[in-house]
Amino acid sequence: MCNNAMRAAGLEATDIADIAGFVTIVPAGFAELFDLESKGYEPIAAIVTPVRDSRYLDHPGLKPAAKQNTGCSCDGARCAPLHF
Repeated sequence: MCNNAMRAAGLEATDIADIAGFVTIVPAGFAELFDLESKGYEPIAAIVTPVRDSRYLDHPGLKPAAKQNTGCSCDGARCAPLHF
């Protein structure tokens, strides 16, 4: 965990004592990333997706088809031939 970001969030090392065995506090996150990359490590590419769509990451076929926006306020029953 970046000490600079932790301090900016108003946290101290004692605030994260319950995860101390899992987290290592480093002075500066960017410097640590640079150091690890110079040792051959590669960063993980994050997939940014809305929370409501994250359940479909493993099974995209389950995602319902998007409704087309026709600009009409009806449910499609009254002017169905006009909806494409």
